[in-house]
Amino acid sequence: MKNLFLLFALWGTASLLGQKPVLVVPIGHTKDISSVAFSPNGKSILTGSHDNTAILWNLERREIKRFEEHSEPVTSVAFSPNGQFILTGSPDRTAILWDLEGQIIKRFEGHSGPVWSVAFSPNGQFILTGSGDGTAILWDLEGQKIKTFEGHSELVWSVAFSPNGQFILTGSFDGTAILWDLEGQKIKTFEGHSEQVWSVAFSPNGQFILTGSFDGTAILWDLEGQKIKTFEGHS
Repeated sequence: MKNLFLLFALWGTASLLGQKPVLVVPIGHTKDISSVAFSPNGKSILTGSHDNTAILWNLERREIKRFEEHSEPVTSVAFSPNGQFILTGSPDRTAILWDLEGQIIKRFEGHSGPVWSVAFSPNGQFILTGSGDGTAILWDLEGQKIKTFEGHSELVWSVAFSPNGQFILTGSFDGTAILWDLEGQKIKTFEGHSEQVWSVAFSPNGQFILTGSFDGTAILWDLEGQKIKTFEGHS
């Protein structure tokens, strides 16, 4: 409806100015954007939307390629470290690996719930998915499961690799984050939020982690699970 209104507005303005009306064909997403990412070289961006698509753009806001295959919203997007591939995750319970031409390289199917988060390993050889089934799964690029990480009591909303690729971090609606090794062993559980953990990240040197929560705070931790600082300020 907004696009239709814009079209009529442009038509009316052109008529008032005595100009020939120009047909404007809207491009882009038609629903909310739920996830964004920069390409490694900073020259492109990737957006995932509730219209079930992802779009690759250049910085002049021109659409380069549209990725259409998911049957439900695209809730997470990521670029491979070399910038040659993209990864999308969806509540349709799949993640999809694509080349930049929009061709599907591999579909990752194995979760029994929505895929809420996706990430590439730093070397680009593995991917990580977090799901509404309460697990995270490590995969190779051929779509084979390497390890399933089970330990949260509610859905996994956010996942991340450590900078050296030797550890992963998961954030959950159970209010905790968990640090794991690649064998699926828990290294440390981070407990301190009073609500769901929505976002997790490693520091660039891998010595600290950061968690963001529905309780309105972010917490900086060391790898031993000690709170370094709580960031409060959001209302």
